[in-house]
Amino acid sequence: KPETGFKSKEDTCFAKGFLIEEHKEYKVIKVFNPWQKADNIEFTYYLTASPSGLPDSLLLFPVIKTPVNKVVTLSTTHVGIISALGESGSIAGISGKEFVRDSIVRRSVEEKKCFDVGYAPNLDFERILAIKPDVVFLYGLEASVLSVASRLKEAGIVSVLVSEYLEDHPLGKAEWIKFFAAFYDKDDEGSRIFNTVQKHYIQLCDSVKSVSHK
Repeated sequence: KPETGFKSKEDTCFAKGFLIEEHKEYKVIKVFNPWQKADNIEFTYYLTASPSGLPDSLLLFPVIKTPVNKVVTLSTTHVGIISALGESGSIAGISGKEFVRDSIVRRSVEEKKCFDVGYAPNLDFERILAIKPDVVFLYGLEASVLSVASRLKEAGIVSVLVSEYLEDHPLGKAEWIKFFAAFYDKDDEGSRIFNTVQKHYIQLCDSVKSVSHK
């Protein structure tokens, strides 16, 4: 079984649900057990600026051209992460527009540049097809999410499973910003933001170490 967590120059590994491998011409993202009670499940995705340059053997896996410019995300938590990267404008489809507070996304919805695509398993596939996203960020509570991924694949749309909600450590959840940053070629920015969050988190933890009554 592969080692989980994010491996980068900082060698941080709070997140257990994904791994990013850096190569000269591409990145490999692996996602592990992306729904509740999943066991020994792994998905592999290739990110590259030049898909045509990949060896044929790698084309058996989903390939996403980076940086992505137009995405659909099926969880409002993803909106917050993408917003932190300064890429709210790339969101062209969401689930539950009434729950989104990001001002850029809300304005995009009002201007009909971003559309509510509903919830799985009753997604508005025609709307997603009309959007023509570079990638759909999926999440699921159980294995039935694979049926959504399969329908999207049949339509020629790449989807990626995201499971930051399953992380059991706050910094594990926060570290998924590196996962999203990889799709926008903002790896350094993602690491910088996470390092700032980690620093503040540790400072807060240290500030209450001496508290006896909790």
